Amino acid sequence: GEEIFDENYNQIYQKINYFYNYNNIVGIHFNEDWYLAKNQFDIIKKVNSISFLVKNYNELGNLLPEPKLLPFKIKFK
Repeated sequence: GEEIFDENYNQIYQKINYFYNYNNIVGIHFNEDWYLAKNQFDIIKKVNSISFLVKNYNELGNLLPEPKLLPFKIKFK
């Protein structure tokens, strides 16, 4: 989400707990960079982070066709 600041411009951190059963995970979203190697025909892929896609429900509890992206990432160095 967006960063939140107080009146003195200090960042406010909010702890949010997300509880999802692993049965609700329907996919993985990859954030990656692709490169072409110089003077070769190699394609190099670097995975920067992954996020999980989970089942998405409306206010009535009906399953929606498009999954929801969880608002956190697992980042790689």
